[in-house]
Amino acid sequence: MGAGYNLCMRSNVLGTAIAVIASILWGGVYATKELISQKASPLVTLGALYLVGGIMVLPVILFLWKDIMLSLRSSPGLFLGSASLALLADAAIIWSISMMGGTSAGLIETSYPLWTALFILLFVGTAPDAATLLGGGL
Repeated sequence: MGAGYNLCMRSNVLGTAIAVIASILWGGVYATKELISQKASPLVTLGALYLVGGIMVLPVILFLWKDIMLSLRSSPGLFLGSASLALLADAAIIWSISMMGGTSAGLIETSYPLWTALFILLFVGTAPDAATLLGGGL
């Protein structure tokens, strides 16, 4: 990856804007998953969403195949662990949405920044700064 990529990825302003966009999009995800959960079981929903998502991301996979393979070979256990956590987290989200609705499930699930800070501290060794703690508290 070039220097421009690293500069772009380290920008706090751009990173914040993208995080806000992600937050807005996750609101849409919860709403659509609630609609889907009215018609399908959590397991069927999970399988269907991953199938559709896999098809949607296939062009990216094909375009970046060599880079993806290099990354996977560099840390296969880390990628497997992260993918497993994402799958389990998504299954838990879908299951909770089907049981209590998207709003309630989403409000509870938004405690994840506390867990993120803890895991970053334990695995990476970086403690959150005061601004991050203030933002997380809000």
